[in-house]
Amino acid sequence: SQKDSKNLGTCLKKMSEKRNKILVVDDTKHVVVLLKHYCQKAGYLVSEAFNGPDALEKLKEDKPDIILLDIIMPGMDGFTVAEHIRNDENTKFIPIIMVTALSELEDRVKALSLGVDDFLTKPVDELLLITKIRSLLKAKAEREELDKIKFEYTSMLVHDLRTPLTSIIGFAKVLETEEQDEEKKKFLEVILQNSSRMMALVNDFLDFSKLGAGKFEISKSPAVITMIIDNVLNSLNILALNKGIEIVKEYQEDLPIINIDARKIEQVTMNLISNAIKYTPQNGKIIIKSLTENGFLKVSVSDNGIGISEEEQDKIFIPYYQSHSGKTSPEKGTGLGLVIAKMIIVAHGGSIEVKSKLGE
Repeated sequence: SQKDSKNLGTCLKKMSEKRNKILVVDDTKHVVVLLKHYCQKAGYLVSEAFNGPDALEKLKEDKPDIILLDIIMPGMDGFTVAEHIRNDENTKFIPIIMVTALSELEDRVKALSLGVDDFLTKPVDELLLITKIRSLLKAKAEREELDKIKFEYTSMLVHDLRTPLTSIIGFAKVLETEEQDEEKKKFLEVILQNSSRMMALVNDFLDFSKLGAGKFEISKSPAVITMIIDNVLNSLNILALNKGIEIVKEYQEDLPIINIDARKIEQVTMNLISNAIKYTPQNGKIIIKSLTENGFLKVSVSDNGIGISEEEQDKIFIPYYQSHSGKTSPEKGTGLGLVIAKMIIVAHGGSIEVKSKLGE
């Protein structure tokens, strides 16, 4: 009855503690209207998309708290949309509820394998819909709170580690300026090398924890990419010279000034070039290119090192993953360098990839 419907609406509004955002994706207008009505009655903000590409565009503009996604849509179906969402660093953790007329087990298995969180069968029951939304929002809030606690603990730990490391590096550099015998010079070199390496590892952990806590931010300003690359090469020049590595620069003339976070792009460049130096054999060669391609600025770092197998290429952007070459190298890392590099590039609206053949 009308009274019961009104009571249900009042009850559901109380259940919604804040104005969370829901994105409804379905190619059938009356379904979108109905789902939107149910969600708005429960106190949620709702946006809509009538096809897959439109949904992906809306996700770039504004990130919802939950997505209600139809499976059967013309052109790009719900499975493909879900796959895109899960493969995008900015949207991969948004809960997805599949709202569909399909009831086959294999469809549900496929959806689950893509990372879908829950299902609703059409015609949709209002109370069940809102209950599932509330459940997923609660789980999302708990995960975000846990990420916040982890970030605060990591930040405190990083601060406590940075303070003594900064002192060690500072005093070592002061001693380095004074006259020392050869043995003490070697000791100072070891102290500086290892304390600087430890500082880099500590900073990697902080950056990675920012990603998990949703606190990773970039601050853009006009910059020249070749200047950033040259600064990195100046810092790493001694490492290349020690291994007799030839570094070739191939820069396109008249490269545009770009709007980027120069410090973070320098961090990415440092990671890529230092990895190339690390895994390139004695007297090897590294080629660094910078050019424009299809409206994008492209930077590539290639070397004639030991290479990476096809199987491992799919894994090197996974947190803490160590490739076979990384495991056998005397210089151990955290397995976070490339993860952070990807995070930075994606935040700039770009992409990063690896192309390699084992042994080349």
